Amino acid sequence: MAPTESAAQFHGIARKIIDEADAARHLFRKPRTKQTLTLGLLRTLDQARTIALLKPLTGNADLALRLVGASQKSDARIVARTMIVPGEHFIPLWSERYVAALPPSHPLTLKETLRTSDFAGVPMIDRCHCEQQELFKRTAPPRKPVAIAEFEEWAMALVAAGVGVAIVPEGVARGNPDVAVRAIDVDVTRQVGLAYPSAHPPSDA
Repeated sequence: MAPTESAAQFHGIARKIIDEADAARHLFRKPRTKQTLTLGLLRTLDQARTIALLKPLTGNADLALRLVGASQKSDARIVARTMIVPGEHFIPLWSERYVAALPPSHPLTLKETLRTSDFAGVPMIDRCHCEQQELFKRTAPPRKPVAIAEFEEWAMALVAAGVGVAIVPEGVARGNPDVAVRAIDVDVTRQVGLAYPSAHPPSDA
């Protein structure tokens, strides 16, 4: 996957965070040590895109990359724009739409695009980490979920097993070969990017 201008900016800011932490540590000790960059990651990130961003950082022999949850203490976070908090700057990295993940043999796979009315009476699997859950609840017919999955792996496993249908970010669904993916007529996308303390403005990276 080719690096984008935003990806290059991401690497520049990551380098700046590391260098500033390194300089601060050298005020107290002389020996050079391997520096740690802690990144908070949203659970539902597109793995292929995220790995393409992180892989160049792992080639730095002086850097130890530590990955934690998006809500844990970190130097920077890769999250949806809706998750940024006061005091954070946000650099967009990519946008992705939401799609329907279905069991391969589900009747709805006969349609290329699904309408919200198609989900009436269909067993649904809700996801704890869906940033757009409330919007889908307002636009789709009332339904009772057959399961609520805390982890994406379980949501996709339940879909693959034929338990129900899930509305997920496209990157999550495309990364699972055991489910069928269909577009939906609700034009909902999410913007994913790098959130980091505003004290590290992009112009200084």
